[in-house]
Amino acid sequence: PGWGAYCMSKFALEGFSRAVRAELRGRGIRIINVYPAATATDIWRQVPGQWPTERMLPPEEVASAVVFALERPGDVLVEDITVGTVEGRL
Repeated sequence: PGWGAYCMSKFALEGFSRAVRAELRGRGIRIINVYPAATATDIWRQVPGQWPTERMLPPEEVASAVVFALERPGDVLVEDITVGTVEGRL
């Protein structure tokens, strides 16, 4: 509850990315959506409530997943990356 606009923006991004991928396929342009679980960044200081940042995903892990995807050969597609923690999303 209370996260409707946030969720809507994520679904909109997914649809937009799929359309752009279809339009640009074959041109050597990669469109990669990154869906990280709650990530321990300073943004949580601005969100009302108590957030267990010690249980959140370290930002370095998200960056590592993106680097991995970008380092794939040109004929290998990584289109969506979901990065979480063993404890699940917060």
